[in-house]
Amino acid sequence: MRIPPCFAFVLCLLVLPAVEGHAQSGTQVERLSMDLCGCVEAIDRQGSDERISRALKSCLEDAVVTHPAAVTAVLQGGPTQGSKAYELGRRLGALLGRDCPGYGLLRLRLREIHDQAARPKGTT
Repeated sequence: MRIPPCFAFVLCLLVLPAVEGHAQSGTQVERLSMDLCGCVEAIDRQGSDERISRALKSCLEDAVVTHPAAVTAVLQGGPTQGSKAYELGRRLGALLGRDCPGYGLLRLRLREIHDQAARPKGTT
């Protein structure tokens, strides 16, 4: 059975915007990832705990404000575990872990900061 040319044309008009929209959201997420990675890699890992925490918070806030459509696409990527903020942080962390070489070193430093804060006072 042959598909009439006019039907094929209409089908393309219906399907291509969905495919293009998906590609655009993928491109938006890539831009978000690149911008966030560049910001994260610029953080001085030798700085004070407070300075590192503030710089990372600033990177995340800038990324969310600059790329709201990408944030929506990231959040639509499957079931959530907890609040949207927690899930966004978890997914952006996974994105950075996959796409940003400098994030691994910062993540180690953040773990040190967390571990120090979790220790009872008076212990080393």
